[in-house]
Amino acid sequence: MSDDEKKDKRVKIKVEEESVPTEVLPDEKPAEEVKTTEESIESAKEEAPKEEKTEEKVEKSAPENKEKTSFFILFISFLIGLLLGAGLIGGFFYYRQKVENVATSEASLTPIPTYSAETVEGSPEASASASTKPSADFSKYSVQILNGSGIAGEAGKVETLLKGAGFSKTTTGNAKAYDYEETEVAMKESVSSSIFDEISSALSKYSLKEADTLSSSSSYDVVITVGSTKK
Repeated sequence: MSDDEKKDKRVKIKVEEESVPTEVLPDEKPAEEVKTTEESIESAKEEAPKEEKTEEKVEKSAPENKEKTSFFILFISFLIGLLLGAGLIGGFFYYRQKVENVATSEASLTPIPTYSAETVEGSPEASASASTKPSADFSKYSVQILNGSGIAGEAGKVETLLKGAGFSKTTTGNAKAYDYEETEVAMKESVSSSIFDEISSALSKYSLKEADTLSSSSSYDVVITVGSTKK
């Protein structure tokens, strides 16, 4: 083989070697990929303590949350107890006030006993009530009152007492004599005997007696001559 042929063969072999691509083994990685993997491992190592720190924070915050929950429960319980106590106290005072109001209303409805002249005899109140509360209509009877005591004003006093008893038709004057000791009451036959009892009750301070019956032609139903004797 000549030198030229050898030279051409060498050039051809060299060209073929340059044209053959470089094969990459499956297990081999480029330098950049290896570097990237190492960085990810290091970053994972750096993040791992952060996660542990987060768990520590969660564990530390758990007791604090329990303490806050316990305090909240205690506070709510205190408020409930306070409200219940206030309700009991208010109910007690309300019940007490209601009982007092009922007792007051019952006391106001209880009738006050009254005493008449028949139940309390001889008392000043009995005499006053007997003279001021007529048991019948005496206004239809005409009464003449004559002063026979010789004491000025006695006829007027008797007239006042009789008007208090209900006798409204009254007149006063002087008797023919002034030596009457007892007060005499003369009535028509048509006048009921109960009228004498009412006059005696009204003139309880005077000593009374019933006189002769008046004639039917008399202008008055009753004639009273006041005497000087008193009880």
